[in-house]
Amino acid sequence: MYKRPMAYICENGNQRKIKDHMEVVFSHGWTPVSTNILYKNVVDKEVAEDRKELDIMSKVLMRKSRIMFVCGKDITEEMKDEMVYAKSIGLIVVPLSGIVQIEEYLRGDE
Repeated sequence: MYKRPMAYICENGNQRKIKDHMEVVFSHGWTPVSTNILYKNVVDKEVAEDRKELDIMSKVLMRKSRIMFVCGKDITEEMKDEMVYAKSIGLIVVPLSGIVQIEEYLRGDE
């Protein structure tokens, strides 16, 4: 049985930054999921109906996740909405930098 719990990636970066964040999350024992990566070739964010569908898909993935990692320094309205929803369903919401810092401390890398 697969033992890596799912982690929702809340981000607003370019595709390379998102992939970098996902690699960090994976390296810390989580299965990262990002709607911006999973559905980038399926959903057009410029189309209102697609944005609604993306919102629904994001909520489904959040419900299946154990934690939300917030990536980057700039928080957009979309990210804020995701964080509010995550908290409303009891999802743990933490900055990605926090887990990296804790792991470094536990290894003695500080």
